[in-house]
Amino acid sequence: KMVERESYDLLLLDLGLPVKDGWTVLKELRQRHRSLPNVIVLTARADDRDRSISIQLGAKDYITKPFRFNELLNSVQSILSKSMH
Repeated sequence: KMVERESYDLLLLDLGLPVKDGWTVLKELRQRHRSLPNVIVLTARADDRDRSISIQLGAKDYITKPFRFNELLNSVQSILSKSMH
């Protein structure tokens, strides 16, 4: 709902959401918006297939929990610097 009201440069998205899973959210974002915001998936699911599906659905990165803050920060900085050019 927030993405429908505001514009965001980057979203952090968990796959294990309470109402609908992160993949459903990604699919809905792609259907409703011409330009999908940059998305980093943060999840406890460390399966390569889950990573692949997330990237295919439009995520720019896939980081598994537990993660190091610097790993997340580096990903955010990299993605935002690419989208600014």
